[in-house]
Amino acid sequence: MNDLIAGYIPLMFDNMPAVLPQFQGKFINAIAVATRAGALPDVPTVAESGVPGFEASAWFGLVAPANTPAPVLAKLEGDVDAILKMPDVQKCFTELGAEPGTLSGEAFGKLLADEMAKWTRIIRESGAKMD
Repeated sequence: MNDLIAGYIPLMFDNMPAVLPQFQGKFINAIAVATRAGALPDVPTVAESGVPGFEASAWFGLVAPANTPAPVLAKLEGDVDAILKMPDVQKCFTELGAEPGTLSGEAFGKLLADEMAKWTRIIRESGAKMD
């Protein structure tokens, strides 16, 4: 972000909570968002901007050790869902430019597997290498 603001790099992708304050402070311009964003309703998506099929988004997840008992996982899932539905918590997320949501453990596991497969393929096809 510092390099973008200073003009050392021409653009970057980052998650909404990281960029929203910089945009609101007029330190950066919002060119496009990965998916329609409530915090920036007038900013087009990347696909709307001419890159059809673009799909990338930042998300955060809560994970537990693999051997965590199912009743404990169910309790955590229910508690987190209830917390995310609290008006003051939703307000806080909205102010950060985040959109809270929950997936069941099974659905989140599928998301993780799908994301790993997608980004593994993209990295391999790009030829990117670590230095």
